[in-house]
Amino acid sequence: MIRIDDAAQAHFIKLLDEHGVPGSGIRMRAIAPGGPSADCRLEFCEPDDVSDEDWEIECSGFSVFIDQRSAPYLDQTEVCFERDGANAR
Repeated sequence: MIRIDDAAQAHFIKLLDEHGVPGSGIRMRAIAPGGPSADCRLEFCEPDDVSDEDWEIECSGFSVFIDQRSAPYLDQTEVCFERDGANAR
């Protein structure tokens, strides 16, 4: 299960509003999973980019989409938003 905290959800909603493409969500994917340079990428996911094979996490006001290949590597992921002065992460 992937958990997205309330602050991260609010930040994603703000970013999606600024993105301005109706029906867009967030794509979460594993990059180079299982290797020393493994990473997680978050990006906009427009409606035409959604596959029937994607896993969908419904949040309040948007969805997060995860491709099947990335799903096992992202299980138990927690997405948090923190503001540290002028920086946000």
